[in-house]
Amino acid sequence: MAAVLKAAVFALAIIAAEKRFTMADGAKEYNIKKFLTKNSVLLNMRTTHGTFNPCQWYQVENLGDSDVTVSAWIYIDNTKRTASGGHAKKWKFEGTDKMWSGDEGPDDDRDEKRLLYQDDDVTCGVLQYDEIYDSIGIEKRTYYELLVNKDHIRSVPNGCTDYYSKITENKKISENKEEDLKTCKFE
Repeated sequence: MAAVLKAAVFALAIIAAEKRFTMADGAKEYNIKKFLTKNSVLLNMRTTHGTFNPCQWYQVENLGDSDVTVSAWIYIDNTKRTASGGHAKKWKFEGTDKMWSGDEGPDDDRDEKRLLYQDDDVTCGVLQYDEIYDSIGIEKRTYYELLVNKDHIRSVPNGCTDYYSKITENKKISENKEEDLKTCKFE
């Protein structure tokens, strides 16, 4: 009986240690489809991508079981209008935390986005954005985006900003400034 009890205590200790390691490592897997279901409009608050437009937001156009179509929009304050940030892009879900758009196959070009973190209320998230151009021999480029729903653009949850700061340490960051947020409009 004592041996069984020792084995049970040992097993529980291993499980607890594994959970602590997983949480400390940030290895929790988030559900990108649920994130997009809850947030049909997301402001690109910060990014390490070289191309950045203040008040650029993503809008979910069509959400299916296996894919989603997303449009990018930019509000231009001096013209008081919204402009398309390019054509709508169809993304296919892969696993629970990733979506991709582009060609299929090992040597094809594609973009991938992985939800690395979201807050408990699912109001903001941090995504890793990989551009893969294997067909022309360009090395994979990785960027990060901090996305927030329209109700939290002036009060981004600390968990998202802390996580974003941690993974983008020593990287160039472009971000919306307070004056951008005052005029930023979602449609």
